[in-house]
Amino acid sequence: MNEQTQRISAESLSSRLDVTNSRDEVGRLAATINALLTRLEESFKEQQRFVADASHELRTPLAVLRGETEIALSKTRNIDEYQESLSLINEEAERLSRIVEDLFILARQPIDAPHVLEKQPLSLNETIKDCARAAHVLASRKGVRLVAENGSPSIVLNGDEDLLKRMILNLLDNAVKYTPVGGDISVELKRQNGNARIVVRDTGIGIPPNDQMHVFDRFYRVDKARSRAQGGAGLGLSIVQWIVDAHEGKITVDSEPGVGTKFTIDLPLQETFK
Repeated sequence: MNEQTQRISAESLSSRLDVTNSRDEVGRLAATINALLTRLEESFKEQQRFVADASHELRTPLAVLRGETEIALSKTRNIDEYQESLSLINEEAERLSRIVEDLFILARQPIDAPHVLEKQPLSLNETIKDCARAAHVLASRKGVRLVAENGSPSIVLNGDEDLLKRMILNLLDNAVKYTPVGGDISVELKRQNGNARIVVRDTGIGIPPNDQMHVFDRFYRVDKARSRAQGGAGLGLSIVQWIVDAHEGKITVDSEPGVGTKFTIDLPLQETFK
């Protein structure tokens, strides 16, 4: 066992110790080490996938920035042409900033959670109102109606206000992106079985059943071409999931293609953070 263990490295995590007798102490120890190796192997693979996906997402905007810069510098151009190039460069730079910021948040997952939370009592009613006001601007530009159904009594939660706002805004931003002109979006807050329940509904394009179980995976996009064109990197819902988990809550998705999508978040109201 000692010799076999010494031969195992990061490049050979698929190796396992021989278990001659799983009933004795040495056999049980070997089985425990094998289980540990399995977990380590999965962690390494997840890290490799994360790096590969992040590199893929960063490659496209960087290529656009470099290409547009080279075109703009290839010859003297008029002011309108320079402004057009700078506008495109600015859009891609903003996209890069969003991706890097999202990657930074996900890099804290799950090692630092919940220690990274800035915990304080906050009014979820006000948080919902602030997020709805910000998202209303995006909805108006898209020609989509957004309503905040916030008639419940004051609900106070002990949590991280910045992260909770990021969670709600990500859901609302997602709803705006995938709801066609003339559609409706609503965000509702209420008490439910000792939890604060936040429900975000839209009348958008919906999510196919086979994709619903993957929507919280990092870099997963149902329609990759459409998501990329709209500036999405497939990180928003992963961040939502992480924030919900960090607050010891639960999130579910219910969607029907062509009808719409509903995200339901339940956050425990009791003070779980000390």
